[in-house]
Amino acid sequence: MQSTIRLKPQLQWLFPLTACLWIILLLGGCSAGEALPSIRVQELPEDTRLALQQLSQSSEKLYQAMKADDPVQARVQLESIARQFPALSLDGVIPAEGMEAVYVALGEARRTFNAAQFDPQKGLREAAKIRLLFDALSQPKHAMWKAYYKPMEDNARLMHQAAEEHHEQALRSAYEEFAGRYEMIKPSLAITHSPQMIAKADSMLVFLQARVDRNTPAYDEIVAVDKDLRQLLRELFGREASSADMPVYSPSLPINPVLYWGAAIGSFIITVLTFVGYRRYRYEKERPPAVRQNTDRE
Repeated sequence: MQSTIRLKPQLQWLFPLTACLWIILLLGGCSAGEALPSIRVQELPEDTRLALQQLSQSSEKLYQAMKADDPVQARVQLESIARQFPALSLDGVIPAEGMEAVYVALGEARRTFNAAQFDPQKGLREAAKIRLLFDALSQPKHAMWKAYYKPMEDNARLMHQAAEEHHEQALRSAYEEFAGRYEMIKPSLAITHSPQMIAKADSMLVFLQARVDRNTPAYDEIVAVDKDLRQLLRELFGREASSADMPVYSPSLPINPVLYWGAAIGSFIITVLTFVGYRRYRYEKERPPAVRQNTDRE
């Protein structure tokens, strides 16, 4: 005969309340993964660290070859990188999404260099992207991509100014530069940031592009997200904002809908359960002792 464990009536309401609290804590944890994880290059074996440095040097040669208008030598360096990188063991050092970003970047670069009609400008951009990526892998603390903060912050400022003045051409130009720089460093970001952070940045770019590409740009909406865009840049580059830069309230981009509704529903559930628990507690306190003892024995 199976036995079942029954909580006392006055304690039964604690289980659903505890479960809801855990769910909300887990939901909050989903957004907590946006901090910069460190690439622990110092923990790698010596031969792996040297291999990463050599790949970084090869990516520098790739970039310099393209600057010298030598796509043949650049292709040689690119193929060498694509051949050597898969042999490295980086498990636990780079997240899976970061590894995927490396292979995607290498694949895009190889397609560019092996195209029937080679585009030198596109080849130079792909070479620069690979250079930044492997530099970030070899020296994450002093990576070159971090120097993009000031130019991108300037682009954001110019976008805001152009939107306020309804200057369409200046707005489009500033956005194109901002988006181009983001695409340049995106593979490097993917190996040092959480997928949630990259998704957040991608969403901002999609939002901006949709407003800029209209026949008449949505100037007011672009102005409204300026503070969010500046904050996003600080998060991507690990910059701390001064108190003067942080608004008390910013009626700009809404909170992530999933987190917003999760928090709203969770708050409602907790409120209801707390009220029910309180009523149950009052009932247990106020009912006759004889009834209470009979119920506890069941």
